Amino acid sequence: MIKPVTLRTLDVGADKQLPYMPISEENPCLGWRGIRITLDQPEIFLIQVRAMLRANAATGNLNILLPDGHKPR
Repeated sequence: MIKPVTLRTLDVGADKQLPYMPISEENPCLGWRGIRITLDQPEIFLIQVRAMLRANAATGNLNILLPDGHKPR
C-alpha cells in the first residue's frame, strides 16, 4: 500500500516573508497571505500545481494542502 503524501502550496505573508516578495501590512493576520497571494499571482500557483501533478503521475498518492483555507459555517 502506498502511503499518501501531502504537499502544501506556497504559504507566505507578513509573518513568513521572502526576500524577493516583500509584504508590508498593517494587520498581517487579516491581510494578503497564504492562498490569497498565489491566487492573486496565478503563475506562482500554476507552477507549483503542475510540479505536484507531475510528481504524482507515477504513484497517485498526492494530497494538496492550500494554506489559509476557511471552513464553511
